[in-house]
Amino acid sequence: MLISAIANISRGARILIAGAIVYVILLCYLAASSDEQEFKNIFSETGFFEQTSVIGWIAAAFLVIARALQPRSLDKGSYLAHSLLFLLCAMREADWHKKFTCDGILKISYYLRSAASLWEKIPAALVATSFIALIIHALVRGVGYLRQRNRLRNESTWIMIAGISLFFMGKILDRSISLLTESLGFVIQPWVKRIIGAQEEGLEMLTPMLIAVAFLWPNQDSKHHKHSP
Repeated sequence: MLISAIANISRGARILIAGAIVYVILLCYLAASSDEQEFKNIFSETGFFEQTSVIGWIAAAFLVIARALQPRSLDKGSYLAHSLLFLLCAMREADWHKKFTCDGILKISYYLRSAASLWEKIPAALVATSFIALIIHALVRGVGYLRQRNRLRNESTWIMIAGISLFFMGKILDRSISLLTESLGFVIQPWVKRIIGAQEEGLEMLTPMLIAVAFLWPNQDSKHHKHSP
């Protein structure tokens, strides 16, 4: 069944899957082969993967804007809302919110218990509310899109699902070590921590790239759908 499914997808999709598998293997290799300083330079919050993910979100935003400006583009407002969401994701990855506030603007404790002034919290709350509203808008639009007939047979749909899934997978990996060690009392070997850290940063970088590819992917059904009755 798996071989049949792979045979029915386009060549471009097979290349994309193969590239993702090689990418994950490369992350494991970098985690295992690099020394401590090299690992920090590559996978830290200021390292290559984190900074590239910022560029990825910005690139995704401008690609969506370019698509929205096409003469035949429908629902330009939704495209522009998506681009704004991607720009906010880039700002969050770059920790821009911490340049203007004393803590993360999406944390409830920031508004309830921090010593920040009201003049700092109000703009922060507006930005946070806009961010959440854009996420809800994207989810609602996504669900509406999936409910349309045969959308799950479109390769771009699965690329988008993969990108969103990797985003949440990266967040789970980010919290997994502290959950296992601090909350559940497990002892995690250093090499395991390195691999988890490498995958978390690597998947965060891959997320905006897959989302951008999904928007650019030819809007047509897969090979399987073309040959189905």
